[in-house]
Amino acid sequence: MNKFEVDNNSYFIFDKDSSEHMVCFLWGKFDFRMYFRKAVSEETAKKPKISFTDENGNYYIADRLQHQRHGEWYDFQKVTSHGFTFEETLWQHGEKVYYAEFPKELFVVAAEVSSQELGLKPAH
Repeated sequence: MNKFEVDNNSYFIFDKDSSEHMVCFLWGKFDFRMYFRKAVSEETAKKPKISFTDENGNYYIADRLQHQRHGEWYDFQKVTSHGFTFEETLWQHGEKVYYAEFPKELFVVAAEVSSQELGLKPAH
């Protein structure tokens, strides 16, 4: 299990699927997974914090962050409130929604940590 430290928070990678461009990781006792999708250079220029390239020059963008809650995967929707070190975030699974506090800029941090695990480099 690989460990990454970001802003005094520990993230533990416990699974990855390079063919799906997906990485599963833990923060505290919470399970997450990050998906990347292929992109074009112009698209990555608009989102430099979450854009990456592989060794072949293909572009990828962090596309989807999910959090497992009660055995179901909820999709990250948006940050709803900012705090000093944590943010309130909105997650959705079908019609179900819920709010949770997680480390600040979780989506960006998840993209950075997951990209390293997949061998991707920042595009910009």
